[in-house]
Amino acid sequence: MHLGASPVQVAQTTRVQRAKRFLDETDLTMSEVAVRAGFGSLRRFNTVFAEVYRRPPTQIRRARKPSAT
Repeated sequence: MHLGASPVQVAQTTRVQRAKRFLDETDLTMSEVAVRAGFGSLRRFNTVFAEVYRRPPTQIRRARKPSAT
C-alpha cells in the first residue's frame, strides 16, 4: 500500500500519469493513449482521467504548448 491507497488506486494513478505524459509529449490518438497507458477501454480512460484531472483528456491535449521542434 502507498499512503493509504489500495493497489488498484495506485495502479490507476500510474496509468493516468502515464496517459497525461503521452498527451503532453506525443501526437498519439486518444485510443492509442488509452491502450499504451494500460486502460482496457477508451471509455474507462476518459472516465478515470476526468475524475483525476477534473477535465477530459481532449481538453488537456488542446491546452498543451506546441513543441519546439
